[in-house]
Amino acid sequence: GPFDLCICAGTFIPNHAPPETLVSLVKATQPGGFICFSVRKHFFDDVESGFSTLQQALVDQGKWELVAKEERDYLPKQQINAYYFAYRVLQH
Repeated sequence: GPFDLCICAGTFIPNHAPPETLVSLVKATQPGGFICFSVRKHFFDDVESGFSTLQQALVDQGKWELVAKEERDYLPKQQINAYYFAYRVLQH
């Protein structure tokens, strides 16, 4: 991929970008580059959303490694938190 860094914020929400979008981000990012993104906590924690499963599958396949994961405010007035992730791409 041509990019050293891909940032995706506010995209992974219900009925928007599916978890398979992460595979496209891996392909768009050079090995050694980083992908940073957020997923609303309640959506990520719902196994049926597919995010936790796919993120772990990409780790298991050696495509990327987790650098950081933090839970922070996302929409504080609505009391919605999100997970913020940073992964290092290892291979396509």
